[in-house]
Amino acid sequence: MAGIYDPKDAVRLSGEYTVPAGKALLITGIGSVAGGLVTLDISNFWPNGTPESIRIATLPNQPTLELPFPGIVVRSGSRVTGGHVYGYVVDMPRSLGKAHLLEPAQDGAVHVVGLPGDPREFVYIRSNPGNPNLSYRVPVGKRLIITGIGASSECTSVQVRDYRMQLLLADLEPGELYYEVPKPGIPVSGGRIVNPLSDGGLDAFAGRAFGYLIDE
Repeated sequence: MAGIYDPKDAVRLSGEYTVPAGKALLITGIGSVAGGLVTLDISNFWPNGTPESIRIATLPNQPTLELPFPGIVVRSGSRVTGGHVYGYVVDMPRSLGKAHLLEPAQDGAVHVVGLPGDPREFVYIRSNPGNPNLSYRVPVGKRLIITGIGASSECTSVQVRDYRMQLLLADLEPGELYYEVPKPGIPVSGGRIVNPLSDGGLDAFAGRAFGYLIDE
C-alpha cells in the first residue's frame, strides 16, 4: 500500500546515526522523551544535498511530534544527530546521488496514482537566501504536491509562492515549526518555481516546504 513500508525496516534512533551505504533513511517523526526543544542535525539530505538543522519544540507528556506527510529522506552516508528519530531504512538506487535527477521507479516500487510510494519522489524544499525567487524548480514532466509548509526556526508565519503568486500562508504558533497542509495537498506543475519564505523571526529565509513528485 502506498506510503507504508515493511515493518522490519522501521527504526527508532537516538544520538548519532550514519545511514548505511545503499540505504536511505525516511524520517516520519522527530521528538524527545523529556519534551522541550529538540534539534536534529542532518549532514546531507535529499534532494538538495546540503546540511540542515531542524528545531522542534515538544511538550511535556507529548514526547513525539509527527512531521508533515510524507516525510524527509536522508541519503546514504549522511549523519543524523540529536533527538529521537522515527522512520524507516529503505533501499536506494544510484540515482539518489544526483540532486533533482529522478529516474523512473524500479520494478517492485509501490506507485498509486495521486499517492506517494517511492521515497525518491519525496521533496524537502529550502528557501534560497541567494535568490529567494528561485528556491526550487519542479522537474519538467513532474508535478509537485505540497503537503506541508513550515520553518527551520521560530517565526510568525510562512508563505509558499509559485513565482510571485502566493499559494498558501500559514500562521505559526510559538514553537510550532511545522504546519500540515490539508490533504491531498497543493499541486504545482513541472517547470514552475516554488519559494517557501518566512515572515518575521530571526531568519527571513527559514521557510520550508514538504511534498512529493508524481508524473505530470
